[in-house]
Amino acid sequence: SMGRIKRWFFISYWLLKALILRLSSTRRLLLLIGIILLFFKARVQVNDTTFTTSFWQIIGVFTLLFVLMLELKDKLLAKSELQAGRTVQQALLPKESPVIPGWDVYLYTRPANDVGGDLVDFLSLNKNRYAVVLADVSGKGLGAALFTAKLQAIIRALAPDFTSLTQLGKKLNDIFYRDSLPNRFASLVYIEISPHSHQLKLLNAGHLPPLRIKNGSVEELPKGGAALGIRKEEKYDEEQIGLAEGEALIIYSDGVTETRNKAGAFYNDDRLWETLKSCAGQSSQIIGRTIIQSVEKFRGEAKLFDDLSLIVIKRIS
Repeated sequence: SMGRIKRWFFISYWLLKALILRLSSTRRLLLLIGIILLFFKARVQVNDTTFTTSFWQIIGVFTLLFVLMLELKDKLLAKSELQAGRTVQQALLPKESPVIPGWDVYLYTRPANDVGGDLVDFLSLNKNRYAVVLADVSGKGLGAALFTAKLQAIIRALAPDFTSLTQLGKKLNDIFYRDSLPNRFASLVYIEISPHSHQLKLLNAGHLPPLRIKNGSVEELPKGGAALGIRKEEKYDEEQIGLAEGEALIIYSDGVTETRNKAGAFYNDDRLWETLKSCAGQSSQIIGRTIIQSVEKFRGEAKLFDDLSLIVIKRIS
């Protein structure tokens, strides 16, 4: 609602304030000295001739450049650390989509920034038990990525010892609640798969309900319990999901439906459902890639604001 001139002054003030508050006390002092020196002029008289020197102004410019170089150095170090974190995070992800007899599985995740807060993982518990996980930790950036790595380690350590997903969910919530920070939680879908079976065991902790493609139509599964880390005492129900041959289950993060284009419009549930209807009878890989291509086409050149994660599980003969 501001005019152009008022908006320019407001944004300039906001940027300057944000810059100063992020500087250390020493750099704030150097910045102040540099700005003062920019307006300082000295007069020198030689043989009845007066000269105005800009020596102090030059010192002021170099002082400001020095502060800028220090900030750039910190930025480059942080960027290097984030890249190292991304390398570690990528190394912890499954190298390829898993092979499970009787099932066709596709896994995909893409962080919006250097590191992400989404977890997509595959666990081989034993020769008759496999599991896939999709989780979304609240927040963004390095903080969310650290909690994601911790959640992955907890799940990998506990999952082989729990045949009851109800008990597994309770244990995960107890640990995440105990060791988490205020306002930090994680939604999760954990699915256990048995080879050559048509039944899936599903645990949903505060995540978006999975979608099932059945006879060319799309239906939403029931919602689950609360996200991990919100309440100290929380009960989770294990669900049994039956899939006939050719049916598929779609688990996705909110980064899919909340992707925005340049106009600020959301991809939303309706577009996702229409895309899924067109994928009936396709392999899990084709279904997954069709969804991602549809989202990317809708987004165009707009910035990606949230991580994109997707799991497709299809029952085959």
